[in-house]
Amino acid sequence: MKKLWITLAIILGIFLALHFLLEPLVERFVNKKLSNLEEYTGQIEDVDIHLYRGAYRIKNLNIRKIEGDTEKPFVEIDTIDLSVEWNAIFKGEIVGDVVISRPVVNFVATKEIPNDEEQSGEEVNWTEQLQELMPLTINRFEIREGNITYSDPSTDPKVEAYLENLDLLLENISNVEDSTVALPSSLKATATTLGGGNIDLNMKMNLLNEIPEFTSSLELSDLDLTALNELFEAYANFDVQNGTFAMISEITVEDQQIGGYIKPFFENLDVFSFEEDVVEEEEKGFFGKIWEALVGAGSEVLENQPRDRVATEVPIQGSLDQPDVDVSVTVWNVFRNAFVEAIQKEFEVQAQPS
Repeated sequence: MKKLWITLAIILGIFLALHFLLEPLVERFVNKKLSNLEEYTGQIEDVDIHLYRGAYRIKNLNIRKIEGDTEKPFVEIDTIDLSVEWNAIFKGEIVGDVVISRPVVNFVATKEIPNDEEQSGEEVNWTEQLQELMPLTINRFEIREGNITYSDPSTDPKVEAYLENLDLLLENISNVEDSTVALPSSLKATATTLGGGNIDLNMKMNLLNEIPEFTSSLELSDLDLTALNELFEAYANFDVQNGTFAMISEITVEDQQIGGYIKPFFENLDVFSFEEDVVEEEEKGFFGKIWEALVGAGSEVLENQPRDRVATEVPIQGSLDQPDVDVSVTVWNVFRNAFVEAIQKEFEVQAQPS
């Protein structure tokens, strides 16, 4: 019995020694990785090792742009918990679980020529950086209470927008659960937008294919358009006096083809403060196209004429047949272009006399 207690004491001593020795080593490793990011640098405050559950926790991560006048850091994260996914072990797989709590990502763009104030993070492969911090293949990824901000300091008024209360759960990334299912991975996300809009996203995916396949449904509801007036004024020189916006969309990527639709809904839309030809042709971007549709339809018929209408449905179509295509970028571009077209068509519908 005495030998047993001695053995247990030795094991406990080794366990504690590893615990306290590993923490500073891991902290230095993480800080070194963050200091070598292209055009960005970062640091963490502390690392906690939890050997009993095969995990370590990074505390107070901060990533900022090296050059430029951007006031806010690009990324701030309260904690990142990286651990073994124990449920997968019982299925014969050793994979990782990542939980990011209370992250804040601050994007900065400028309406004019790009300058040092811009902050997009596109220079760094963040997925690769995260994978290097996790020694195991990531099979489960979760975000809790996230916030994303967007600002444009070059406009008048200055644009500030945000997405808050972001909860996201991506499961079975490495297809541990069932290899016979065509789309084995799942993603669920909810968030709140500026103007009180609610976002609900659901996806089924196969991320192991050379070109990933997925089906997705996205719903945006109850967005108060008056909360976006600074954005409308800055980019399109009009205001919204009243109105709410909603949208539903379904997108599928299968056999290298994108298909789906976007359907926007406006209710009680009332637009005013038009200044025709303020936006020059070469300056027209996303909101410039909205402006063009509104002015072309005629502002006088948009005043105080709420009506119930079936929303315009705009199809989404595209191809991913190029071998080196960036799937996420391509899908986003197709979605964005379809969204612009949907907004234009629905404004035109709203503007038609009864």
